[in-house]
Amino acid sequence: MIQRIQSVYLFIAAALLVVTMFFPVAAYGDVQINLLDHDVPFHPYGLLLVAGAAAIISLVNIFMFKNRTLQLRLCAINIVVITLYYLTYIVYGLLAKTVGGHLRFIISIGTVLPAISLILMFMAFHGIKRDDDKVKAADRLR
Repeated sequence: MIQRIQSVYLFIAAALLVVTMFFPVAAYGDVQINLLDHDVPFHPYGLLLVAGAAAIISLVNIFMFKNRTLQLRLCAINIVVITLYYLTYIVYGLLAKTVGGHLRFIISIGTVLPAISLILMFMAFHGIKRDDDKVKAADRLR
């Protein structure tokens, strides 16, 4: 399960997505807002939902090592979900501008970590595909 390098990639991607929830993604005046803050006027619940879903999909994907086809599909779905995180981030940034006020979305470690996990998901996808190709090639030789 963890012996394969793509399982390590998936685990690190899940860990980065969980850590993302604790770092600030927005600022309201001088107060920085992370995804788990509840006492703020404009809470990014959509970002929290998408980051949580991506982390859960990554963790579930680790344990699907016997079904490489499903693992490939879950990897592709998670790549789309992490991309959706950034689209949601852009939407929240545009909404903050139209609503007005002092809310601004900042670029910090909380916005960079999902990009790193996206790269790790691509690496895991290619590792799973390479394993699948090796198994198919070995089946042809029998």
